Amino acid sequence: MPSGLNFLWWRLSHPQRDRLRREIIAHAEASGLSGRDPEVREAVDFLRSHKLHVFPYPFVADYHPADHPALFDDAAGLHYVDHGGKKLYWRADRKPKRIPGDYAALLAEQDERSPHRYLVPGFDVKPGDIVADVGCAEGNFSLEIVERAAHVYLFEADGRWAKALETTFRPWKDKVTISRSLVGKQSGDGMVALDDFFADKPAPTFLKLDVEGYEADVLNGARQTIARARDVRAAVCTYHRQEDEAALAALLRELGFTPAASRGYMLLYREASFGPPYFRRGLLRATKP
Repeated sequence: MPSGLNFLWWRLSHPQRDRLRREIIAHAEASGLSGRDPEVREAVDFLRSHKLHVFPYPFVADYHPADHPALFDDAAGLHYVDHGGKKLYWRADRKPKRIPGDYAALLAEQDERSPHRYLVPGFDVKPGDIVADVGCAEGNFSLEIVERAAHVYLFEADGRWAKALETTFRPWKDKVTISRSLVGKQSGDGMVALDDFFADKPAPTFLKLDVEGYEADVLNGARQTIARARDVRAAVCTYHRQEDEAALAALLRELGFTPAASRGYMLLYREASFGPPYFRRGLLRATKP
């Protein structure tokens, strides 16, 4: 179906989301936001002729589920996708027909033009880094960097991912540690603070935090660990709440980091709390000498 007809079909079949799309455009224009911020203006221009998307930018058209079939590993009893020559396994309860779409979304999320992209030139995992991937889910980020890191610590409290993560990282089991604890401000009742977890270990030099809005708790529970680390970098997600960018930037500065926001914005339109000004930065990339 031609793109124009596809957009018209979406508008007719999703009237509530189309109404929200128009409200976002109207608010950006009435508030002057699209005039002041070229990245908002780029997103608004995209929304004029495309359906509502978490990443309101043209790069999302480059990713298609049909390009990424879910394959089955009989020995593991799990489906997986080919991730740059490595097997990225999926949790067993996910329907196979959904996995290609999930994976295409992950690829779009980490596109070099995406506001959710963790790594960019000058901000990367270096050879020998100790990585703490907090809220790792599928583990795609750590699978990208596992070979150059000295050690990778995966934190994922959702037990549905346990077997998939173990299977994905089995080739690197000597340098990967998987924890099923929630990570927070303090330890206890199934939760662990990074200060306690790393008390008898070398401090991580790269932190990736994507924990459903609890990034501040994780950082506050890692104050001692961060203080003793050198040349530490942190990729901290800010899209879970509208106020997270400002609050987390202030906290990171307090902890000795210099934070910088990723380029572009996200639209978390499926959230009940979604409202003006609508546009949220994806993450902060922070460095501390």
